[in-house]
Amino acid sequence: MLVLLLSVIELVQAASAGMLGALGSLHAAVFPTLMVAACMGVVALTMTDGLVRRALSARPVRFLGAVSFSLYLTHAVTIGALEALLPRLGVVEPLVQAALAVALSLAVAVVFWYVVEKPGIALSRRVGDALGTRASQPSGE
Repeated sequence: MLVLLLSVIELVQAASAGMLGALGSLHAAVFPTLMVAACMGVVALTMTDGLVRRALSARPVRFLGAVSFSLYLTHAVTIGALEALLPRLGVVEPLVQAALAVALSLAVAVVFWYVVEKPGIALSRRVGDALGTRASQPSGE
């Protein structure tokens, strides 16, 4: 089911990029609905006590959730740097570039999380405690 949802999302993205010809015009009407439906499907699957819930509760997936904001903040710069650097190093195969981009983006995000985000969260808690207000604890810790 999840693979089907992800496949539909990929098709919609390909249509929005003009890669599917006439289907591209369909994007404006269908894309928001498909995205909402996909999100609702994932939420519904996680509410049941099944395989999806267990998979999303696995330690590596929870860690990825903890570093996701750092990944969001750093991925564009990391990928941009790789786009400029890899062709100069002779790495032109798109699949190799994509694999390197994913791996390095995750590595940079983890470093950013340890060096910037976690200390920032700890500092905000100390400030909140000093002011008498306590921020809610993020689920990733």
